[in-house]
Amino acid sequence: MAKFVPKALAENAWVALKAERDYAIRAEKNETAYIRFGAGQGVYLAIAPAPTGRVIMGIDFETGEQTLLARMPGGQPIVIGRISECLIKIMHAIVSRRHVQITLEGNVVVVRDLGSTNGTFVAPGTPHFDIQAYMDSYAGESAEERTLDTIHEQFGPTLDDFLRSHSRNKEDQK
Repeated sequence: MAKFVPKALAENAWVALKAERDYAIRAEKNETAYIRFGAGQGVYLAIAPAPTGRVIMGIDFETGEQTLLARMPGGQPIVIGRISECLIKIMHAIVSRRHVQITLEGNVVVVRDLGSTNGTFVAPGTPHFDIQAYMDSYAGESAEERTLDTIHEQFGPTLDDFLRSHSRNKEDQK
């Protein structure tokens, strides 16, 4: 696999995530997901596989060199931002006080922009989709009827299990 060097990617190739919405990003055992805070040189992160699960790495814009920021616990949300209450603190002007929340659920990483000023972006070619839009589109149907071939093609059958769990968790929070 080639080294991921952010400056080599076109600015307009990154996909902006809408604020306050959950996005699912596929993260199979050997896959790394890349996200960016802000435009241009911004702040780049890799959610990478590790022997004991996943880790969050900071990525240098120029060289692609990576630095370990934190290990990801499964099922527990990690908030990244500038304030001390965040598990991962990044002191950079482009990062909001509470920028993004990331949760690992099996082979899916759930990313939620917490209303950041400069936005959160997903790397080009990264399989992802808006969970809320999916749930809203199929809210009147049972979990078994929500299965779509296109989603299976991108995420595989484990996503259905995740969505059922996510749907139940959202109902429990009401």
